[in-house]
Amino acid sequence: MKKIQKIIVMIMMFMIFCSEVVFAAQKNEIAENGAKWILEGLFWAAIASGAGFAFYAFVRKNFVGGASIIFVTAIVCAICVEPEIIIRLGQTMKSVLGL
Repeated sequence: MKKIQKIIVMIMMFMIFCSEVVFAAQKNEIAENGAKWILEGLFWAAIASGAGFAFYAFVRKNFVGGASIIFVTAIVCAICVEPEIIIRLGQTMKSVLGL
């Protein structure tokens, strides 16, 4: 069961990281609508998978694991709703590191 969970998590991470790159290079309305559609789909997929994994963790009496899954799911959902968070975070890190 853990192997299946790891595979599902890796697929979700791959989808999140790769979906932004494809549409960021184009500057037309179709690409923007497609990116919004993919982010909305990732948002709901993150909620569903996060709820499922958290439920599984709580059933197994792993409360810390369940809470951690909910926290990570909330971060992923926030990034899906507003992807500019990553840009602001990168600019802040750049100014702090002096690059």
